[in-house]
Amino acid sequence: MNNTLIRKDEYKLSRFLYIIEAMLEYFIALGIGTVYLAKLAKEIGMSDSLVAVIEAFVSLGASFRIFAILLSNKKPVKIWVTTMHLISQVFFALIWFVPLIKISKIAQTVLLIVLLLFAYLLHNLCYPAKTNMYMSCVEDNKRGSFTATKEMVSLAGGMAFTLLYGNLIDFLEGIGKKELAFILCGSLLLLFMVGHTLSLVFAKEKLEEVDEKKYDIKQVFKQVFSDKKIFLVISVYAFYNVIHYMSIPFYSTYQINELGFSMAYVPIVAAVGSIVRFVFSKPIGKVADKYSFNKSMTLCFIFLALSYLVMTFTNPSNGKYMYIIYITFNSIAAAGITSGVLNITYDYVSYENRTSALAINGAIAGLIGFLTTLAITPFFNYIQKIQQSGQKILGMTIYAQQLISVIAFVLTVLLILYNIFVIGKIKRNADLKNGVSND
Repeated sequence: MNNTLIRKDEYKLSRFLYIIEAMLEYFIALGIGTVYLAKLAKEIGMSDSLVAVIEAFVSLGASFRIFAILLSNKKPVKIWVTTMHLISQVFFALIWFVPLIKISKIAQTVLLIVLLLFAYLLHNLCYPAKTNMYMSCVEDNKRGSFTATKEMVSLAGGMAFTLLYGNLIDFLEGIGKKELAFILCGSLLLLFMVGHTLSLVFAKEKLEEVDEKKYDIKQVFKQVFSDKKIFLVISVYAFYNVIHYMSIPFYSTYQINELGFSMAYVPIVAAVGSIVRFVFSKPIGKVADKYSFNKSMTLCFIFLALSYLVMTFTNPSNGKYMYIIYITFNSIAAAGITSGVLNITYDYVSYENRTSALAINGAIAGLIGFLTTLAITPFFNYIQKIQQSGQKILGMTIYAQQLISVIAFVLTVLLILYNIFVIGKIKRNADLKNGVSND
């Protein structure tokens, strides 16, 4: 008993550093995400549809996690994970300097895409191993509460960060110092990169015995793909990514262009979302710990469906308050989905397959998400062209984002049913140990 307690305390600092690491990583993701990336893209003359495809690089980058399996036996993981993260975050920060480089718009576009693509490549190669390294220091029956606490800290800091970022850009642009705004934004991300690197350096890795034969790449794939539970877990994330990446990448330009949000109003919207996620993260985490991540994610998917229903009716005449309602429902959903996607793997997949399962899960879902954005883009362009020409659909001015939201709503309802009647019938690892039925 005493030895167990000592072992838990041994990783107390690492758990704290994981919270700090996640927060700083979140800052960097915010700093090159959604509306900020859209602003940079607009600065160098990209179209709305191209911006949406580039934003979907978040999903495409996750497909690179399949190659993380090749690194899953490289122990200790901390050294190579830290190195890859450092390089990827430097690339993310450099994106802010692209508009300042005196080259053609086409060359700027290519450079931005290359930096973003390689940044996500390196980030996703090390993500599964890093996550497993940190999560191995957390007790199974506390994962819901811990991940909720981690997210709450990130959200609280993220609110201050987005307010600083948005107002900094607006202020400096207002006094004719746009280039200085870009330099400061990029430099701030480099500062966060230093802190993020230190949080990894000082974390203690929980080393496990490694059987080299078990990590023969052919054996790993055979072992993982023979586990039917992994396919079912992957299907949830893949289904969710189809919905997410057919809609969200098109919403950032919708805020700036059609809805007319200023860079000062965007942080207010983000702050509302962060506050909502902060408030609901802990309660949803407790629901997951008490009942299961499957049930908590079903609850979150219901709010996700409501958010898309709201977006169906959001247009320039009501955008400022309807988008706030949308972001409220969407953020309640995100409060549980973000951690649920990770923890559902721990619920259903055996310990030895977790790193590989996380990699395959992210890879397949990520690729599907990116391909979904590519597939929906021609439809988006067609509807946008109709709207911009002044033509009516059913006698009304309908925006492409509204029609996409209708489709997303219907698909989310189907996801809810799938999560209840398919995933909900699988026995979790904890249930198998205790002889408990899910029925």
